[in-house]
Amino acid sequence: MVIGAGGGIGAALLAALREDPSFAAVRGLSRRSDPPLDLLDEGSIEQAARHLRTLGLPLRLVVDATGFLHGPGMAPEKSWRALDPKHLAHAFALNAIGPALLMKHLLPQLATDGPSVMVSLSAKVGSIGDN
Repeated sequence: MVIGAGGGIGAALLAALREDPSFAAVRGLSRRSDPPLDLLDEGSIEQAARHLRTLGLPLRLVVDATGFLHGPGMAPEKSWRALDPKHLAHAFALNAIGPALLMKHLLPQLATDGPSVMVSLSAKVGSIGDN
């Protein structure tokens, strides 16, 4: 499972995992997938987790590639002087609370009959263009 499959890194990971014969099936979720998953909406995370349970496939690998660094009107801080409360709250919601909610709803679904892993990429290292 790749969450954030609509972004550059998430899409690349999704494609690479689909090529890997170690995985019987690979799914991707994003704000534009079916079902949609939005880290700012716990209900959408819960709905996506329910959807995954209905597929009946064991979750062996969950990759969260949803990190947020900047957006419209929000630039990365290069100095403490540039800190903005709205930007910080938005970044915290997407980079800390969102992944924690993913864990809340997806960790219980990880396979227990063998190795399973859930990983989250940080926004500070999650952007090819910025790094």
